[in-house]
This record gives sequence, C-alpha cells and structure tokens, in this order.
Amino acid sequence: MLRSSLLLCLLTFFFPVEGQEVLPPGVARVDSMLIDVKEITNLNWLEYLHYLRQDSSMAVYEAALPDTTVWQQVYDDELAMAFTANYLRGPAFRYFPVVGVKYEQATSYCQWRSVVVTLKMNPYPRQDIQITYRLPTPSEWQTIAQNTVSYSPMVRPENLDKMKFQRSNLGEIKKRSGYDFSIRKLRKSIIAFYQRNLVLLLENLDTEEEYEFKPYLGIGHGPKKSMQAGRVNDLRGNVSEMTALKGTAMGGNWSTTFEESPVYRRFIYQGPSPVLGFRCICEIRP
Repeated sequence: MLRSSLLLCLLTFFFPVEGQEVLPPGVARVDSMLIDVKEITNLNWLEYLHYLRQDSSMAVYEAALPDTTVWQQVYDDELAMAFTANYLRGPAFRYFPVVGVKYEQATSYCQWRSVVVTLKMNPYPRQDIQITYRLPTPSEWQTIAQNTVSYSPMVRPENLDKMKFQRSNLGEIKKRSGYDFSIRKLRKSIIAFYQRNLVLLLENLDTEEEYEFKPYLGIGHGPKKSMQAGRVNDLRGNVSEMTALKGTAMGGNWSTTFEESPVYRRFIYQGPSPVLGFRCICEIRP
C-alpha cells in the first residue's frame, strides 16, 4: 500500500494534470505557504527510525528515539504503562501524532525529510528542484491557522444533544474507565466534555453532518474526510505544535478547551510532552 501511494505521487509529479500545481505528498497550500495537512504521525516517525537504523550509527538512531515515558505526566499506573508501551509502535496508534519528541529531534527529522524527498522528486537525470522542510515560525503558523476550518467550527454547543452513540461503544468506555457510571450518565458526561472542547469533537466525527461519536476521548488522528480533501487538520486541537522558536508551540491540544486555544496564543514548553507534536512547512526552490 505504501509503495503504491509513493508510485502514484511520483507519477503525478512526472505527468501532472495540465494546470494542476504539483506538490510533494502530504502538503497543502495555504496562501503562499505549503504545510503538512496533518501532524507528523507515529508511522512517519517509525519510517524515519527504520532508515536511521539502516543508514546511520546506533548513536544517531538512539538519539532520535522519542521519550515514551511522557505519558506518566498525565496518567497513573496501568494507563501510563499501557501508553508508554504501545503508543509509539502499536498498530492502533499508527496515524496518531508522534509525541515525546524534543525540539532538536524535530529539526533533525526536517533535515532528513528534506534530503529524502528531494531525492525522490529528482531522480537522475532530473536535478532541478530543492525541497526543504522546516518548523514554521509562530507568525507563519498563526497566518495558516487563521485560514483553516480548525478555527471556524460549524457545530454549535447547543446542538450536541443530537450526538449519536452506539451502546456498545459506551459500554466499552464504561468498562475501560473503571467508573461506576450508568450508560445515561456516561452519555451526559461525554456531551459535557465536548461542550468544553468543540475542536476535539470535530476531530472525533466521522462526518460534519452527523454527530457520530468515535469511542476515544483524547488524542486522535483527525477527520479522514478533510484529510482526503487536502485540507489542513487539527491546528487548534489534538497536540500543540512546535515552532521554529525553541520552547514555543502554537495551537491547543487534547487537554485544552476551545476557549483556551485562540489562534494567537503561544504555549511554552520545557521538553518532551504528551500534548506536544509538530508539522512541517515545505519550501520548493529551483
């Protein structure tokens, strides 16, 4: 599947549709800038680690490993252990944003990705473009966010009583939570949770037309519908995103509410965190 996707991207690059802008895979244009449509995922990072292990020293490989113990910052005991063991490498979290990454690790990933994608887009004898990935500046991030749907949610809090729940999903949440909630009380609690965070609600909807709940209250992989449309996702929610200014991230995360994450707010971080990830700006030069 991955090889087929890469082949399609390369065919599109060499034989573009007339009048269609040719972009590297996974990015979208917002105004004059190109940016990843979603945050860097665990799958992206595992691919990176795979190639480092093949082509680099063990020291370089180990330096790129995320801190998987960051989940101990937000969870206790068994839940923290489960996320520590499974979040990065577990199949269920493959398309979730990578977390536990340092600023230096993120910038090294950008440099590696720049080399790899430039080579993919410039097979011999064609050597005419240079592709560079980097972290966005805070002002670039803000400009992009102001032009995305993440900051213009269409769902109104008063309409959340229309949310649909599969009873089996509610039962599974009740079982995993360990709380002695009735199904009715659990449904009410979930609605109240989403009323405090409309962005997270949108990230857990199958469509924008129906309030169909996905049974996961926290970090997510974003709405597949908007990803397929090439729109930029999850800028206001999911994870806060590193910028080129070390220690400064932008965007809310799965632990903040809608009101706590206006487009201009900067989030200060000290190191790896379970609520911190990143995405890349892409520049193409002849």
